[in-house]
Amino acid sequence: MKPTPSKQTDQTKNPAGTKSMPPKPMIKEPDTQKEPPKEASAPESEFGEGNYKATRAYNDGLRKHLETSDVEREARDAAPRSKDEERDMERAEETGRSRARDTEPADPNG
Repeated sequence: MKPTPSKQTDQTKNPAGTKSMPPKPMIKEPDTQKEPPKEASAPESEFGEGNYKATRAYNDGLRKHLETSDVEREARDAAPRSKDEERDMERAEETGRSRARDTEPADPNG
């Protein structure tokens, strides 16, 4: 005996007899309210060239570090411990300098 074909297909039929589509996912509408423009005194504007506040904070921190730390000991601790380490440090310094040269603008005077 042959199996009888099912009246239902993969997609179900609605009462009108047409195939129903799977439900569409809900799409969130973008927020149309814009944030008010930020004022020039916002914290983001406190960075960059000519930032006196950042320069002052850096200089204060540097002065405090020099007054409260043993800078000579720190320099000795940072010195290379072997000839291999010295070569590695020199290679790393040259790599850093070469990358800096690659990003510097060309000198207009030659």
